[in-house]
Amino acid sequence: MNRTYCFDCKHFCPDRTGASSETLTEKDWDEVMRGECRRYPPHVGKYLGEDVLANGYDYGQWPLVLASDWCSAFQPCERALAADAKRTAAALPRAYRSSPKLRHGKAEFVPGNNTIRLHIYSGGKFREVDLNEFEDPRSALEWILHLHGSAWIDSQTLWDFLNCLNDACWIMHGENATGVLVHDYRRSVAQRPSAAPAAVPKGPRT
Repeated sequence: MNRTYCFDCKHFCPDRTGASSETLTEKDWDEVMRGECRRYPPHVGKYLGEDVLANGYDYGQWPLVLASDWCSAFQPCERALAADAKRTAAALPRAYRSSPKLRHGKAEFVPGNNTIRLHIYSGGKFREVDLNEFEDPRSALEWILHLHGSAWIDSQTLWDFLNCLNDACWIMHGENATGVLVHDYRRSVAQRPSAAPAAVPKGPRT
């Protein structure tokens, strides 16, 4: 994610209205916008605006935050993920801006999490593949063979996944999957310092 503010977090409730951060748009951005953090259940506290001396009622309260605040528990909302994908695509070289797609059939790339979701179940449920585990050609091939051997995925969904993986590499690295997983790996191996040759033991002097 390019931004990790409360404004883009799925736990942010703007203006304590009970609404979701999904209802916000980029035009609503205001660094001093007040809201609540709904990550955890409310704690007991005095309701703001009540006369505590006259009315000693306790209400459940969530932490008050500003849209420009942040914390390590940030989790992007779907609106923020879509906006982040647009910003990422706009930063690509012009020749590639129109080609990468976030979704191919049942496979969907989620830029904020660097994952590919496989929408193979009804009711919005999905399986998720973490692209951070694709460290080299071997690990990528192991994942692909694992998917190929799984009973829950068909050949069309696997093809959708491969197309989505290719476009995900374009979006994240500006290269296709072959360039990222194979060529970059070969270059990194070639640049590693070679081991010094072992010293040849000298024989006794004659």
